This record gives sequence, structure tokens and C-alpha cells, in this order.
Amino acid sequence: MGTGTIRDDGTGTLYPDDPPTNPTTPAEDTSAKDNDAGGPIVEINDVVVNEASDYAINIVSGQNNMSLSNLVVFSPGDTIIQNFNLKIYDYSNSQWTDFVAGTTQLNEVGELLVRTTIIEERDDERDNGEVFTLSVNPTGTVTIVDDGSGTIFTGAVNPSTGEAETTTTGLDNDGYEIKANCGWETSTFWQGDTFVTQHYNTGTGQTVMTWETDGYTTFELL
Repeated sequence: MGTGTIRDDGTGTLYPDDPPTNPTTPAEDTSAKDNDAGGPIVEINDVVVNEASDYAINIVSGQNNMSLSNLVVFSPGDTIIQNFNLKIYDYSNSQWTDFVAGTTQLNEVGELLVRTTIIEERDDERDNGEVFTLSVNPTGTVTIVDDGSGTIFTGAVNPSTGEAETTTTGLDNDGYEIKANCGWETSTFWQGDTFVTQHYNTGTGQTVMTWETDGYTTFELL
């Protein structure tokens, strides 16, 4: 025994009165689906992008060939970016172009790549992950990190898969190198009335000495 579930929440499959595409696969209709639930019928993902990347690329997903009426950088958050230069990917012409309300559509599998330029956020200071927000009714976020993690978006799109191409070569890492390459050995001892701490980096051979006396601390890099 089998069951059939009828949905009105923007999901499910539409079957037209057409012959099957092959003996085991029924034909499908890719037009807009009924959505009586009142919830969002489009979504946008969150991404974590490395500060060395020129771009951040989010994916808007929803119904096949659906037109979008709204797509903006909702809030710059704690970034210093003034010009996000928002672009969408035109699959038919294989190029980045401007968003046009009511004209820009999701592709035949219900996806759209959205590119923002984040070069202005690049610096040599250690940050704690700046976040800004994109809105397409629901919202998605971009978190820019400079700790050697995250992703670099090249700006290219794979013509076979339609996905944004990324790399992890050349990730930005502002001041986290010592933490990332730990290898520190620490020893402590008393020298008269002075408490001495010795930190030795087994990878670089670097030594840091600290002396604590009467509430005062001094250090020396050897």
C-alpha cells in the first residue's frame, strides 16, 4: 500500500497531465507551487568567509524560476564596508550582473548566487569575526574572519555544477600564528624572592622569560 500527501506550503512536486519522461519517471511541472502557509518560500544561507577573499557568495534557494522582488544588504553590521557592490549570477549568460526587482529569477533548480564585495574589510589587525546581513525577506549572514579559517571565494562559477568556486590557499591570519603553531613549553621556578617563568617555543627556538617581584612583572625576549 502506498500513500499520497498533498501539501500547500510551497513544497512537494507538481505532476502535469503529460506522458512520463520514461517508463518509470513521471513528468514534472516546474511552475510556481501553492503556498498557503504564509511562511517564507525562499531561503538564503549563511557563510563564513576569510578576510583574504575579495567576495562573499551566498545562495538564495526557493521555487524553480521564481522571480525575486527584494534583495539587499539589510545591515552592514560591524563591518566598515561602504560599497558591497551586490551582484547576482546570470546563469544564461555566465556572468555577474545587477539585481533587478521583479525580473531576477532563481534558476531551473531553484537557486541564485549572490555576490558581495568585501575588500574594504581587509586589514592587518586581529578581528573577532565581522558580520553583515543580506535580506531576501528571510535573511542570511556573512561572517568575515581573519584567523586562518573560513573560505576564499574566487568569484568564478563552475559551469558544470553552477556552484561558486572556492579555495583555502592564502587564507588571512592576522596575529594568530603563535596560537596556531603552539609547541610552547613552560617551566617555573623561584630565584630568591622572584618568581620566574620560562616559555620556550619548540618550533622556533624562541624563549620568553618573565620575572614577578612584589606585584611587578618584567619580561625579556631571548
